[in-house]
Amino acid sequence: AWSNLGRQMPNTAATTKKNSSNNTSTPPTDTVSVAGISYTKQQCYEKALEVDPRNAGAWYNLAEMTPPSNTKGCAGGTISIHSTTGGAGNTVIKMTRQQCLEKVLEIDPKHPTAWSQLADTIPATTTNNNSIKGGGGGVATIRGKEYTKQECVERALEVNPTGNAAAWSSLILSIPAGSGGTVTLNGKTLTRQACYEKLLDIDGKRPLAWYNLGNELPAGGSAMVGRVPVSKQRCYENAVEVDPRNAAAWNSLGSELMKQSSDNDNNSSTKVTKQQCFINALEVDPLHALAWYNLSTCMNTAANEDVAVVEVSGEKLTKINCFEKVLELHPRHPTAWGDLAHALDTTVSTTTTAKVASTSGGTKKGSVEVTYTTYTRQQCIEKLLEVRPRTADGWVELIDMIQAANQEATIATVGGQKHSLLQCYEKLLDIDGKRPLAWYNLGSELPEGGSAMVGKTLVSKRRCFEKAVEVDPRHADAWNSLGILLIESSPLGSINGNDSFSHTINTPRKKAPVSYNPEKCFIKTVSSNPTSSAAWNNAGIYLASAQKNSNQLNNNNTAVVVEAAAAIRKKCTDDQDDTTTSQGTTALWIPASQGGGAEVCTVQDCFVKAVELNPLSSNAWNNLGTSIPRGGNGVSVTTTNTTSDDVDSDSSPPTTSQCIITKLDCFKRAVELNPSHATAWNNLGGAVESRVHSSAGGDEEDDSSSSCTVVTIKGTTYTRQQCIEKSLMLSGGGVDTLETWINAFNTIPDTSSSESSTIFFIDEALTKKECAIKILDLYYFSHVYPSQQSHIVGAIASIWAYLGDTMMVATGPGDEGHAITSPNTNTVIVFNGKEYTQKLCYEIALTALLTSASSSSPTPSTSTPVSSTPDTDKTIHNNNNAVAESSLYLSTMQSLAEILHKEGDSAVANIKGQYLSKVQCYVAILETVSGRRNTTVWNNLGLALVNDAAVTIDGEVFTEQRCYETSLGFDSEDEVVWTNLGITIGGIKVVAVVGGQEYTQEQCFQRADEIAAAAVVTKPSSSLVAAVE
Repeated sequence: AWSNLGRQMPNTAATTKKNSSNNTSTPPTDTVSVAGISYTKQQCYEKALEVDPRNAGAWYNLAEMTPPSNTKGCAGGTISIHSTTGGAGNTVIKMTRQQCLEKVLEIDPKHPTAWSQLADTIPATTTNNNSIKGGGGGVATIRGKEYTKQECVERALEVNPTGNAAAWSSLILSIPAGSGGTVTLNGKTLTRQACYEKLLDIDGKRPLAWYNLGNELPAGGSAMVGRVPVSKQRCYENAVEVDPRNAAAWNSLGSELMKQSSDNDNNSSTKVTKQQCFINALEVDPLHALAWYNLSTCMNTAANEDVAVVEVSGEKLTKINCFEKVLELHPRHPTAWGDLAHALDTTVSTTTTAKVASTSGGTKKGSVEVTYTTYTRQQCIEKLLEVRPRTADGWVELIDMIQAANQEATIATVGGQKHSLLQCYEKLLDIDGKRPLAWYNLGSELPEGGSAMVGKTLVSKRRCFEKAVEVDPRHADAWNSLGILLIESSPLGSINGNDSFSHTINTPRKKAPVSYNPEKCFIKTVSSNPTSSAAWNNAGIYLASAQKNSNQLNNNNTAVVVEAAAAIRKKCTDDQDDTTTSQGTTALWIPASQGGGAEVCTVQDCFVKAVELNPLSSNAWNNLGTSIPRGGNGVSVTTTNTTSDDVDSDSSPPTTSQCIITKLDCFKRAVELNPSHATAWNNLGGAVESRVHSSAGGDEEDDSSSSCTVVTIKGTTYTRQQCIEKSLMLSGGGVDTLETWINAFNTIPDTSSSESSTIFFIDEALTKKECAIKILDLYYFSHVYPSQQSHIVGAIASIWAYLGDTMMVATGPGDEGHAITSPNTNTVIVFNGKEYTQKLCYEIALTALLTSASSSSPTPSTSTPVSSTPDTDKTIHNNNNAVAESSLYLSTMQSLAEILHKEGDSAVANIKGQYLSKVQCYVAILETVSGRRNTTVWNNLGLALVNDAAVTIDGEVFTEQRCYETSLGFDSEDEVVWTNLGITIGGIKVVAVVGGQEYTQEQCFQRADEIAAAAVVTKPSSSLVAAVE
């Protein structure tokens, strides 16, 4: 009765009540009067224990009155009990909750709830086998036996296995945190999910248990509660049905619906949308940061501001407002910063995670305010990277923004440190090195000779392109850049078939590195992207440079073989893509063993494909023009009617047509598309006919087959010289314009003519001689043109010869020669502070000609000896027939020999390190096919042979007399040679044979007089006359 009386009393003091009749307050009823004595609830239980110390119910009730353990597992407080059962009178003892429950179980070991309550009072620690033991005191003692926390739970479930929800709840709390946690109960291993299933089978009105069970289930998984399967979504639905104010459950239910294609209303008993779930969560808990984030992400992105709006607790909010709420509650939320940046941009690319270099730039809202600080879109991404610096996609976004700004000086600030575009690529690739486009872009950003630090590795420009093709063997742009880089950074003479020019890369599916060279790079480029105009253009550039280096005069002799689509696919699958070989020095070939067909493309074919794929490429048109032979009939091209004037027009699409394009047409289109294309203007000038005979052997010579002396570009007429002047103006006339200066030199006439005798450059009129000095200055001191480029060195030779021709040789008494004439009265020219004589100019010119195909460069020098021993055992032109037969070689050698003739018999010239006498100079001319009929040289060689000397030419011996006879055999009307022959054959019995007829000395002189008398107009003769004693 005492125990039941205590149970009837309230657990806590009753609230004060007002008397309705007199409006007075009555004290709370927290005591009961028995026989005039007041008893509290606790005293009632104590009286029960006085009467019956083994009253388990009273002990249990006292335990419930004892302060419980806290969340950290402490045993809890104590309760003071007045007891007379100890035999020592009325004493006061303090009892803990655990001790009270131990008393219960000593009296009633099968109490239905005491075991689970006792387990709750024992702090839990975990053993190696995931069983539970007590902490602190660690155990409970009942009838002298110690029980751990887990043993208490086991006893509770033995006593009441199907109705003891508290025991199952206690067991769940004992399972270690983290996925995969288990607990051993009575020898059986139970997961957290299994425990929740047991708990909810007993008591399905536990919202937290339903919520936690939903969290335990994997995506698409289900649990078995009783005999009913429940999904993850259904668990959350049950949680909010039991407790509609469970914010966490509402948020998780909304998150589960977001994973589905729709809100799945038909299958949801709650009939709410995902968006409403998050709103419900936030109306319960406005500080739920995750619910704010989920609400913002499920809102549709509107095309314009303030269209997508939600209402939470009466407040209307946009998507951006929701992100602001997230970051106010959780300022270091990484994904919220990134999503906020996206929300600020209406044109953000949906492929930015795959493509590094996008061009998104428009903004929906210029900035956003978070906790009283304004952030731009870029600053949001910077905050993202500050919070989580190894977010690769964040660096991609930041790179996008810097590139969209289109300013080289644009930098980003992450965590207080400034980052350039290049540094952003370094960070990105340190996080994820499997991004080929990022490697390609990093290589493109690096200057020549520059390097980047990716992680702790220093990578060069070339290595970046290599990494790009290692990750993606079909990255056409990377192969293209790699091929160009190899050509630009290596000696031109080694671009074909030279092992030292090959490099290696690693491939994803090969253990051994694969070698590559420019051939393979450009084959890869056009094979990987056969519709790329730039790829075909650069392949043509490579072939043209290879052809020029190998001295192939016909452009169409150089070819690249591009695989058919089937072969490309097979190679991509088999990774057999690096077995290309060279055919000769200019053809790139893919062996037939690789399967599939092949397309043979010459230099010209490559450029034709380039202009057909992109008819607006001025570079491609310019290059096509250079590939068309001079005087040719042109090339067939499928063209469009689009020009630079209507690129941006809204007219109908351009039409295509097949037509023949000439060399001049190509250069015209190039400058029409790009009026600032300096190289195209230079080539256009070369294609326009000039009335000036070219002095230097530049790339573009007179086109005798054309009658075009002017060209009209967009209504303005240009002569050849004006085209060259425009090229120099656009290019600035720097070290990379050497060939343009050579063409400018060629446009200036040697003598007075109807064309301008000067060329204008930056408001300055330069004469032909000044132009020549400018060219020499660029060539010898810029170090940018390899000496292997024979066309450049040949032009340099002609310029030195021209400078020699502008000087007059001092003549001695009695010299009647007319071989060298010039209006210039100077005897030397000054270049780079040094004086150069006429002889030295010719020596340098000949040296340049004879070294134009070798690796050495003709260097001007003033230290050539005026006299030395001639080298009689060497052939001066080294059997280089192309050089020896040129008119420049023959005329320059003849002029040099005549200078030596005037200097005396001991004079020599230094040509290519060989010391040659005047006789050897003449012999060098006469050994050529073109020089063999030169009557002046035969005459002068005769004069050079003294003291009955003789020379051998092509196996025949020639004396002085024989030289004169040979000269007259080619031209019998030269009075000077007849005179020299007469002097040579002194004596009555000596005769000369000319044209099969004998002549005495007197007859020779008589023949000379006859020719002189018959001449109406006397032409100056370049033959030297022997001194008559």
